[in-house]
Amino acid sequence: GENKAENSFIDKAYFQLSVLYEAMGDYAKAYKYHVIYSQRNDSTLNKQKAEEIANIRMQYELNTKQEQMDARLKAETNRYRLIRNVTIAGSFAILIIAVLVIISYRSMQKQKLISLKNEIDSYRQRLMAQQINPHFIFNTLNSIQYFIYNNKKEESIDFISGFAKLMRLNLYNSQNEIIALEDEIEALKLYLELERTRLNDQFDYTIDIDPVIDIKTQLVPSFLIQPIVENSIKHGILKNGHKGNIRTSIIREKDNLIYSITDNGIGFEKSKAVKNDTKHASYGLELIKRRISLIGILNNKQTGFTFADIKDKNGICTGTKIDMVIPSSLLSI
Repeated sequence: GENKAENSFIDKAYFQLSVLYEAMGDYAKAYKYHVIYSQRNDSTLNKQKAEEIANIRMQYELNTKQEQMDARLKAETNRYRLIRNVTIAGSFAILIIAVLVIISYRSMQKQKLISLKNEIDSYRQRLMAQQINPHFIFNTLNSIQYFIYNNKKEESIDFISGFAKLMRLNLYNSQNEIIALEDEIEALKLYLELERTRLNDQFDYTIDIDPVIDIKTQLVPSFLIQPIVENSIKHGILKNGHKGNIRTSIIREKDNLIYSITDNGIGFEKSKAVKNDTKHASYGLELIKRRISLIGILNNKQTGFTFADIKDKNGICTGTKIDMVIPSSLLSI
């Protein structure tokens, strides 16, 4: 600031000297000092202009850098927004796809469940039809006729009463996919008693229930045991030369119920010699096997169905054994 003031003072001095010498008529000196004044004034102007240009350049560069920074910031902001929008859109799309997949999967599972339940019900109805088949009813009525014809009133009354109870219980059980084990056992006893009476005590039977099982509260699929016992009588025991024996046992093992039905009939191998018998027996067993498998699928539990001939140490068949494994707790059926 001081240099600028001094320069301004010197410039004015040269200018005054030029004016003074011009008034004195000394035009040579007047011109000389005027030239010096003009040169100094031009130099100051040039310096000012240079400073202004430098300031302008510096401001330009600062503005340029600021604009570049603003542009980069804007670009980064736009990129972030683009990434965010794409991420949101992608997440939303994935969510929609996931929801659609879940809905589709649940719909398929629901349809599969309905299909499985319908299939199980179909097998159950077929097994029920086997238990209340015309042959059984015809044979039962023949037995009633026999008792009446031979004036065995008490036997006929007991037989009719047992038959009526069995029909009523079977009709009740047919309306329920799951029944109390007590009802299943009662129907089995009624059937065995009727058949044993009708066949003049050609066989004995025992039914053993694991003491840990409460038959009143334990729920089981209906129509599982009686068709197997019917097969044992018809295709095994009646074709044997000695008195038959059928043993049914039900035990609980961990989370499963294990049904075991054994007899001392002729066995599966020998029964194959009779084509119609084999076909009928195999059909009934296949229905039960498939039904048990479907029950396992619906409840996401392991199930099992096996059958085999029982042989002594000499390899001679002494009967058959069938084992069934079902869940002790049924979620669905």
